[in-house]
Amino acid sequence: MKKSILLLFVLVFSFQLLAQDNSTIKIVHLNDGSKLKGVVVSEDKEAGNIDFQILKGPRVVIDESSIVEIEDTGKGGHISWEVEENPNFIQSEQVNRLPQGIQDVTILFLKDGSKLKGIVLDRRTSEGTVEFQILGGPVVVIAQEEIEEEVQASEIEEERGVVYFENGKSIRTQGYYGILQFNTNWTNTESVDGNFGGMGIATIHGYQFHRFLSVGGGTGIDVFNGPRFESYAFLPVFLDLRSFPLNQKVGLYGAVKLGYGLSFSEIGSDESPFRKTRYTNGWMGEAAIGLRFASHKRGRFFTELGYRIQETTATFQERDFFDNSTFFEDDITFIRFSISFGWIF
Repeated sequence: MKKSILLLFVLVFSFQLLAQDNSTIKIVHLNDGSKLKGVVVSEDKEAGNIDFQILKGPRVVIDESSIVEIEDTGKGGHISWEVEENPNFIQSEQVNRLPQGIQDVTILFLKDGSKLKGIVLDRRTSEGTVEFQILGGPVVVIAQEEIEEEVQASEIEEERGVVYFENGKSIRTQGYYGILQFNTNWTNTESVDGNFGGMGIATIHGYQFHRFLSVGGGTGIDVFNGPRFESYAFLPVFLDLRSFPLNQKVGLYGAVKLGYGLSFSEIGSDESPFRKTRYTNGWMGEAAIGLRFASHKRGRFFTELGYRIQETTATFQERDFFDNSTFFEDDITFIRFSISFGWIF
């Protein structure tokens, strides 16, 4: 009987070890930039969360909406079941307990390689633990001995060029930036000679030196509907200057574009073989104010209200039935209001 019980115990223990050894260590990337290294214990698709055991740390429940990526390291993992039963290493609660107005975000580097961003809620010196609110995630209690380093985000903010807010969202204040921008333009000038509207798309790349100065360059396609019911398309090449003076979740900023519009040279009305329009390259510019929105992800949404100018000289050619041509030349300056939106990466 004793041998049977011992054999059963050995089999159960072996299956448990096998299950543990087959567990793969994952790195969970959260949308606030935190990285948690451990093992996925279970997944509740109905509740939309995963039960996750941090290596040598607390076991937490993470909402799937706060997860950017789950990276498979390909290494076998061992779940520390003793940690789950220890009251000093449990998840306190799922409710976000961040006090209003918190600006000092702390980054904890754990010995297992995890990186947590959030707020230190309480230091339990007698227990040797820290109660920590992960930005946009759960409240956890971590053993002090498992913390490799504790750094205030503000101390590395200048180096890494990121400002974090209490809801886990962030904005960049330094470094490379890329912009994808869509716009529509219009004028309040009334004319029976054309519909004065238009649209465009642009891509911009540059470097943000600090929040007051970003310098870059861009190109795209701009289309203006104008005189004689023609459409005028340009390939703008421009210098992009931006200033983001306010480090806020919704921050006001200014932008200026200065450059040269390369015309598509020749477009004509396909409705009539007797009419053709040619137009030249010309200077372009735009001044705009906008709003940039903080985000959990790298791409930050923005919207702008601008005032733009594009110059060109158009030559209109008309032919009659006897193939006699008449030429008209007109200096055109497109002066338009514009509304833009896009993403800053």
